[in-house]
Amino acid sequence: MSFLVLLLIPLLLASCSPDEEESTVRFISVSRDYTVNSVYNELDTPPNDQKALSEELYYLASGSGAAYEETLFLEEDGELRVNHTREDWDTDSVLDALFSVDASSSDLLIFHYSGHGDTSGSLALDDNGSLLSTDELLYYIRRIGGKKLVLLDSCFSGNAIGSSALSGGEVFSDSKLVYSSYIISAARSFQLLFTGDTEDLEDTWVFAAATDEQTAQDDWDTGKAGQDSYGAFTYLVLEALGYDFEEEIPGRSEETITLYGLYESVMDSISGDLKKVATPQITLSPIDLVLF
Repeated sequence: MSFLVLLLIPLLLASCSPDEEESTVRFISVSRDYTVNSVYNELDTPPNDQKALSEELYYLASGSGAAYEETLFLEEDGELRVNHTREDWDTDSVLDALFSVDASSSDLLIFHYSGHGDTSGSLALDDNGSLLSTDELLYYIRRIGGKKLVLLDSCFSGNAIGSSALSGGEVFSDSKLVYSSYIISAARSFQLLFTGDTEDLEDTWVFAAATDEQTAQDDWDTGKAGQDSYGAFTYLVLEALGYDFEEEIPGRSEETITLYGLYESVMDSISGDLKKVATPQITLSPIDLVLF
């Protein structure tokens, strides 16, 4: 039985969809290959992750009739750039960009990170070894109006989800998946619906590459077009959205794209070997998020 079937009743009762008013999709992305005086080992795929997601989200937003804005923080081949222009940036620059967002209730913010994460899930945004905790990141994101989706393609990124993480329905041994039960996983969502406990019912959803004990994969090649050129998680998300890796052009997978539909597509597509070492995690809520 699929995850979406289990959540069908609560999603029908409460679905978070865009309002009638004109909306704006804002994409803020941070991607680093760690070639600028970095204390971290270099990564090959984050720049490709950002470029493809930027193209795909612009395509989907435009096709949905929404305005589109983006702020792209990139490190690639020894150069720092902001929106394709050479410019130094650091963690404070990213937080300033989040702090300056003025969003209405119909707007959607998508924050994406592709890079290193430490064992606490904190993000390596700077090249000097300092880290940004996911708690601080989410603090800045949650103060923004509208709906928010956080995509984390980094090691131990499940730390950003906490008690509502899908790992509540899975059993791991040495950080590898050995058993999965969608029924158990959905229990938290039904509990929220019927108990009236709305503490976790926020307007911010997190979709992470791995559990709080697993490492994300910089590349993962199963023979699919271009798969070894992207972070394994970001590749799966792009594929679920409809990106055409054969032609390297954006596309659309469904007439209406929701977060839990996206999650189900990722879990249907993920290889067994990858799922064992990096199991995507998602915020569980009785409210689905309509993206496009």
